[in-house]
Amino acid sequence: MKTRFPILIPSALFLSIGAIAAMTTPQDGGDIQRPAELQDYEHIVPGTTPDNAWVCEPLLIFDSSGQTDQGLVHFNLSIYNNGMISLAQFNGSGSSRNMSKLVKPAEVRRFYRGVMGTGAWTMKDQKEVATGVPMRSVTLFKGATDAEAHSFNYFSADGDYKSVESMVNNFVRSHFSAQ
Repeated sequence: MKTRFPILIPSALFLSIGAIAAMTTPQDGGDIQRPAELQDYEHIVPGTTPDNAWVCEPLLIFDSSGQTDQGLVHFNLSIYNNGMISLAQFNGSGSSRNMSKLVKPAEVRRFYRGVMGTGAWTMKDQKEVATGVPMRSVTLFKGATDAEAHSFNYFSADGDYKSVESMVNNFVRSHFSAQ
């Protein structure tokens, strides 16, 4: 007795591959397009390109947290290469705020290039420890899928750290001061 089973497997496999191709290929045969506001995106780090279709990778995370004479404080700023910025803040009195907004990617690129221009990619942890002030942590990413990152920590915003902290503070004031 002959079975039709061997014929069904190749047919099913062929139909499955065809269905997957139809789901992943646009009907007009063209390339999948990014939204118009992202089509002219210039990559932040020369020579890198994203492996994914959507530009939404972190560029910088600035975190300041610790015990002060007013109590526990925490401040977190996250900046993404598509222009998304998020701020979370908690102060010793118990009040907090969490906000996010979308700004132009070009503005984020200018800020990021400015931070990188301070030498932040090669900064090391500050050796001196301070009490009563929060520790600041800066993590920089190269803005692409599977990108490497660099972090450094400090307590006192002096020397090279002062430039980075000043830029972060100015960026926050320009986007979140009225809120």
